[in-house]
Amino acid sequence: MQDNRTPSPRQQAASRQISRSVRTRVRLFPDILVVVLALLVLFFAIKPNLTAPAAQQDDAGLTGLQVEGSTPILSELMALNKGAYTAGDGNYYDWIEIYNPTGENFNLEGYTLSDNIEKLDKYVFPATVLSPGAYLIVFASGLSEAPTQGELHAPFKLSSMGESVYLCDPYGNILDQITFDALGIDAVHARTGTQEWEQLTYYTPGYPNTKEGYAAYEKTRVAPASPVKLNEIMSSNSITIADEDGDYADWVELYNSSDEPINLYNYGLSDDTGRTKQWVFPDVTLQGGEYLMIYLSGKNRVDPAGNLHANFRLNSYEGTVLFSNPQGQIIEQVQVDNLATDTSYGRVEGTDQWQNYSHPTPGYPNTEEGFNALQPSMYADMTTPVIISEVMNNNQTFLKDDETGAYYNWVELYNRSGDTVSLNGWMLS
Repeated sequence: MQDNRTPSPRQQAASRQISRSVRTRVRLFPDILVVVLALLVLFFAIKPNLTAPAAQQDDAGLTGLQVEGSTPILSELMALNKGAYTAGDGNYYDWIEIYNPTGENFNLEGYTLSDNIEKLDKYVFPATVLSPGAYLIVFASGLSEAPTQGELHAPFKLSSMGESVYLCDPYGNILDQITFDALGIDAVHARTGTQEWEQLTYYTPGYPNTKEGYAAYEKTRVAPASPVKLNEIMSSNSITIADEDGDYADWVELYNSSDEPINLYNYGLSDDTGRTKQWVFPDVTLQGGEYLMIYLSGKNRVDPAGNLHANFRLNSYEGTVLFSNPQGQIIEQVQVDNLATDTSYGRVEGTDQWQNYSHPTPGYPNTEEGFNALQPSMYADMTTPVIISEVMNNNQTFLKDDETGAYYNWVELYNRSGDTVSLNGWMLS
């Protein structure tokens, strides 16, 4: 039997409420679905950038960028830096160069650098903005903190026998990498094209890897004017002055033309234009108006309380002496050629002109007065009053013999005492 009862007003109201709720949910469902689908599309669109390696390995073992010019790249590295490029503390660390090929500023904060594929975050870049076309040097010094403000130092060193270097984004994706073979002293492995790398005989930290870049870098190696300069050089010392071992080594003299003391710590001497700090000064101060002599003996002695000995010798026929500041910039460079034995090449007092001196004056002004002042100190530990003062062993034009007209070799003796000395019984050999 059919129930024809009419619903009460409360039942009718509840039915209308349920109907509205169902209709509302039905209307909202398509909107939610659209949002979910949009999020899924966005996720799969960016997923390759988050998870897929950004670099691809080629047959030569060199990693290139997946998107050309989209991020900074490795540009140059040196794994055995002995005198090519110095850090602010005067030391020579291995180094890696980063280049920004993009047209925009690039903040490297969070990016990483490593020489270990198993630990790509060995070095994490701080907030460092690399402008378009700019180069950035990271010293692979092995130091946990930079010794000089403003420099970047990675806590690992490069192997001169060869290894790999990786540049990664903050997610650990390898953006660029290079595997290099053994590198010699001051040799570089450099990018010379988009994908081409090669060993170069010149280095260009902070500049393009070209001959023009090298020329531009060389200009930065010239130091500002300094009151301390090279003053006198001897490349063939036979009897002029002996060191503490009794050896007659080559020597170079510095002079401080100012009235102020200058600390020479981490300044450099060299005979190699490619290694301006072949030998590094210890913590020694040169007072204003003072001279300082360094033996170029190869003995490498750096005790400030004793005589200083560099770790190289000069070529008596042809050579160059360089004096550099702690940053490796050249203060002065002097070419010395064909110096006769016991002849020095020195600065003419009060000028920038140089000339040969038959009367060397190590530790004294380059004048006859300086030579005379030197004599007592040279023989202070000798008891004999008469000494050999000068020798000429290849006389062609000086002191002609009046009787024969010939130019003989000769020896000069000097009586440094205040008394007359009889040479009867004395001998020369």
